[in-house]
Amino acid sequence: MKKRSFVWSGLILSLLIPLVTACAGGLTQKGSTSNPAARPASEELYVLDNYKHIVALPVGTTNPTARLTLPTGLTDLKHQRLYIATPLSEGNGSVRTTISVINTSSGASVNTFSIPGSYSTTDRGYADSMLSGDGRWLALRAQNTPAGATSIALVDTQAGKLVKSIHLNGDFTLDAVSPRGTMLYLLEYYQTGTSHYNVRAYDINANQLLDGSIVDKNDLGDKMQGVALTRQVSDDGDMAYTLYINPVTNKAFIHILWLTDTANNSIPFPAIARCLDLPVGSSSALLHYYTLTLSHDGQTLYAVNAALGTVATINLGQNSYQLWLIGNAKINHFNAGNSVVTAAGKARELHNGAVLSRDQNLLYVAGLHGIWVINTNTLQVQDEYLKQQDFTGLALSGDGHTLYGVDPTAGITLLDSSSGETRSVIKGVIQAPWGIEWSTQ
Repeated sequence: MKKRSFVWSGLILSLLIPLVTACAGGLTQKGSTSNPAARPASEELYVLDNYKHIVALPVGTTNPTARLTLPTGLTDLKHQRLYIATPLSEGNGSVRTTISVINTSSGASVNTFSIPGSYSTTDRGYADSMLSGDGRWLALRAQNTPAGATSIALVDTQAGKLVKSIHLNGDFTLDAVSPRGTMLYLLEYYQTGTSHYNVRAYDINANQLLDGSIVDKNDLGDKMQGVALTRQVSDDGDMAYTLYINPVTNKAFIHILWLTDTANNSIPFPAIARCLDLPVGSSSALLHYYTLTLSHDGQTLYAVNAALGTVATINLGQNSYQLWLIGNAKINHFNAGNSVVTAAGKARELHNGAVLSRDQNLLYVAGLHGIWVINTNTLQVQDEYLKQQDFTGLALSGDGHTLYGVDPTAGITLLDSSSGETRSVIKGVIQAPWGIEWSTQ
């Protein structure tokens, strides 16, 4: 099963992770597709800047200029559509949320409609908004709800309507949506003031929260706690791989969750997960430098923290749907050379900070400084590029020959992927580039 990265947008990650009443949908308004932004023939980067925009930047020209500016939101796995939820107050004191579907190539509106209530996608898929892999099912958690109560809206973006309104007792956040929109995966926070939570499943067809929590059968005594840092999702949208960190306890781990749908109003398989611990250092200050990459063939996960000097690989093989058979991570350590860590280094945040070579033999990873080149066969460091420069995001050209390194201050650096030699630097076109969301050819 082939896999690809999901903007978690976690990927955050995305990632990966109530009493029910049915509600009518809002008014559907098809947007105009006139005057679309023309797509150039050269390669194009979609760059996230610190000013909360996604900028389409052609990089095959001598003097590149921004072709298109999009708002931030959620995208489907193929990055063809952008989904945005914006709450708007009405004159009578009520709030409705406008949901916009935008063509990422042209910037044209595909569909616009509204639903009652206050929802937002500003978290970009971390807790308040989640999207199925194909973009059809959008789950939104209501804003400004009292403690101990959670309201969730499930939206069919193709039909342009609200299909389910869910009300739960307890504090829940969204974790994932199953591919066909029949199951919501939630995080239930059960201890006030902590990051302790259970993973729960809500059956949309049965209108009920399923009994029990989703756990790793290999480690039933382990308590879930931490914050999602980044996520990868399978091409078909039914497997979520989320990397969590907990700076309080100095812990990092990968949570693998099978996003099953209901079949004939029943759960086809037991809901289970797999948790795999990752190596950490003596201090938790650099845990947020962890990156998560899924191989192009979907067989291997790479979790690398180049600031700590750790490499972890997880062989998924043919066990993607037999989570209990997935073995522990294979670990290697290297000298990251971080004798002095500045306050700026501790505060820097990565966004898509690692990328695989086209042949999957090399993994490029942003560290505290420079770009580390790791041989995926031996897990040994092969090289380090631009050791004195800082990077927050990386991407690779379609032909694999050009490595793009992003930093809000330095701009976008184009390197020879085999030698690390700087070819050019794009600066000033985008105000503060933070990471590359995706690229097109």
